[in-house]
Formats: sequence, structure tokens, C-alpha cells
Amino acid sequence: MTEQAPDEYDWIIGPASVSLDGKATLEVPESHSYLDKPNTQRSILNSDGKPNGNEIGSLTSNSEFGSWYVVFEYVKTGHIHDDDQNLNAEELLSSYIRGTEEDNRELDPEYRTYITGWEIEPAYDITKHQLVYSLGFKNADQQAMVNYNVKLLTREGYITAILVTDTANFQQSRQAFEETVLHKLSINAGYTYEEYNASTDKTSTIGLNSLLMGGSGTQLPRNSVLFFCSKKDGL
Repeated sequence: MTEQAPDEYDWIIGPASVSLDGKATLEVPESHSYLDKPNTQRSILNSDGKPNGNEIGSLTSNSEFGSWYVVFEYVKTGHIHDDDQNLNAEELLSSYIRGTEEDNRELDPEYRTYITGWEIEPAYDITKHQLVYSLGFKNADQQAMVNYNVKLLTREGYITAILVTDTANFQQSRQAFEETVLHKLSINAGYTYEEYNASTDKTSTIGLNSLLMGGSGTQLPRNSVLFFCSKKDGL
């Protein structure tokens, strides 16, 4: 058996139906390519990034709507109650900036990123159990980019779909992302938010604000996806 080269990946080319680590199912459309959990983490390593261990898959678009990249993550925090929907956008942004500044001190100058502000302030859709927000940032070459996050609450945690694209193509990429990812992503039976059982399932102590700050209620940890995609060719 021939050993696979480090920069070769087991791409799944759409159209295809794929499993996101058993937690959800994604219908991959034509002109899109999918990598599973181990291939996604290896691709981040090969781009000088540092996987956080939560990655469960990734999707690349090369369609007529332009090129963009999405990483999917899953974190089993326990069930997150969404009672408190009062999101403090100013405080959250300050936390992101502080966390990124701390990360930059440990990075070579060419790998640093700089938060520029909200592109879309955090908002929660209680009917879909989705938390949406978008950060603008610049890489070391001062290229303006956007990190668009959708967190889907589940029975015992949450799935995050993270879109990274350049600022100039953000609206077009966002529309394509919503049509080809969010509308084609379904949480598998046994993992949906509505299936939570208070008598048997673990309950998280964090709320929506803490979830936005990385789940700790303090500064944001290093965002390997933002770092990886700021270096990815074509973005």
C-alpha cells in the first residue's frame, strides 16, 4: 500500500452526502469538496496552523459564486440553556481583541492577525437555536478578511460552522454559504436541541455570552481556523 504524502488528502467531491463525525449530515453540492475530521486537522497542520481538536470536517467551494472555505467544529459542553439572550457586543469584541493580541505575541510577524471590529454583531435565533456573528480582521499583509460564525446548539453541546473569505466577496460568499451549507446541514437524531433530557443529560454552566468568548467566560483562546485561513492560498 502506497503511503499518502503529507499534503495529499482524501477529498469527497460533491454531490455527496457526508457525516460530520456522526453529529450531523451535510449534503455537499456540486463544485464543492469535503474533508473529514482527520484530513481537516492535517490540512491545518500543513498550513502552519494548530488544530484545537474540535474540528470535525471542512468544505471548500470552487463554484461560480467564488472560492471560500468552511471549518466545522463540535464541542460537547453539556446542554446550553438559551434563556439569557442579552449579548454584550462591546464587551465581547474587547475580549476577542485582547485574546488575539496575546496570541500575536507568540507568533512570528508574518503569521499575526488583527481584529478590526464586528461585521455582524452577535444575534441569537431562538427558533433555530443558532448564534450568528461575524468578525472582520486583517492578516500580516493587511489583507481584509471576514470570519463568519454560526453556532448551532445541540442536545449536549454545539456545532460551529466557520466561514472565512475576503471582505470584498463577503456578502456573495455569505449568501452562497447559507444556501449551500446552512440549508443543507441537519443535526442527526439523538443530537438535536429539542431532545435534551434534563434527568439524564449533562447541563452546561455557560450561557450564550460565555459561548461567544470560547466557552470559558474569559478571553478568547487562539483561533486556529482564523490563523489557518488567513494563510490559505486563494483567500
